[in-house]
Amino acid sequence: MFLKILASIRTNNVQDAACLEKIQRLWREQEAAVAEAFAEGEPVYAVYHDYASDYKGDYSLSICRPTDEESYDFDTSEQVYQVFEADKDDPQAVLHVWQKIWQAEDAGELRRSYSLDFEKYEPDQTIAVFIARPES
Repeated sequence: MFLKILASIRTNNVQDAACLEKIQRLWREQEAAVAEAFAEGEPVYAVYHDYASDYKGDYSLSICRPTDEESYDFDTSEQVYQVFEADKDDPQAVLHVWQKIWQAEDAGELRRSYSLDFEKYEPDQTIAVFIARPES
């Protein structure tokens, strides 16, 4: 799948006190693009990339829409993913999924490649988090 960046930020979950504010602002600024995608029946993606190290280091977050192979920023088919489904009834479902991912990683139950991870937001409010895994 090919994705085109609409907007991006650079942040850090641990050391950037404004992390949550930056992420919320990014989504607010792309509200019209998200609404347009959903109206067209297309999902929207939040792509995590350019990791400095692990989940405690700096990373970039980009809001993206699907595109063709002529003009893309990311090709998700280049990775192997483990998928985590979010609970539609939980208002903080995405945060809870990420907490589960970090706990699994800290416990040695999940190996991540830290190449390209993403959240997929469907028009029906279904959300899944795709974590890139090492191929071996």
